[in-house]
Amino acid sequence: MPFSLDRLDKAVLPWTDSIPDWVLGTAKDDVVPRVDHVALAPAWDSSAVIACVVDSFMMQLFRSEYKYLSGHDKVIAMDLARDFRTDPETVAGYMAGFDKNIWFKPVYAPMFVVQDTLLVFDHCQGRMRKYDHAFKQRGEAPISHHLNKKGRDWKGRLLQDRRTGTIYAQYERFGQSWLQTIDPHNGDMGAITRLTYKYPEKVQVFDGYVYYIHRPFESLQKRTIYRERVR
Repeated sequence: MPFSLDRLDKAVLPWTDSIPDWVLGTAKDDVVPRVDHVALAPAWDSSAVIACVVDSFMMQLFRSEYKYLSGHDKVIAMDLARDFRTDPETVAGYMAGFDKNIWFKPVYAPMFVVQDTLLVFDHCQGRMRKYDHAFKQRGEAPISHHLNKKGRDWKGRLLQDRRTGTIYAQYERFGQSWLQTIDPHNGDMGAITRLTYKYPEKVQVFDGYVYYIHRPFESLQKRTIYRERVR
């Protein structure tokens, strides 16, 4: 049956991958410095939390907003907390508009399926967590792709080739872009691919090729889709 764009955005797109019997997604709120990766089994209407990633320092600041509320607002926060079955400190973070601070950054912690392993990239702790299909953690490894590298700055996003499972970090410097592989076993950085054209848009990787849109300098309408082999 037809459904609205709002329902597509909130109910369909958050489910980003799947494993046998389960669909996987992210319960994310850009106001709270926290991300929950969850799984849903439609056949028996069951759900599970796979992993939770929290920016501990930012969460302390978020919850501390309660101390600065007026007495009247604290009462409102307590009433809302009771209605929504949460705590007043969490409600206070929303009431104070914590996410409007210029130094606040939402947590970015994507999860990818690589063969029989679920990889969660916890950039807050600088770790790559590994889970099996029963959602049990089976180890972790340090990651360094999110740190500034000489001559390249991380774009703040990871890409996965859904055909091969390879994960890439995207970098950019003065418009020039690179993709570099991340080893799913130990988090080490691997082969580097430099994109031919500067300022690429909507970069995606599939079946060993990178696809992107390029708009020539000073052109308002001419845009071209390019495909290049990645290492």
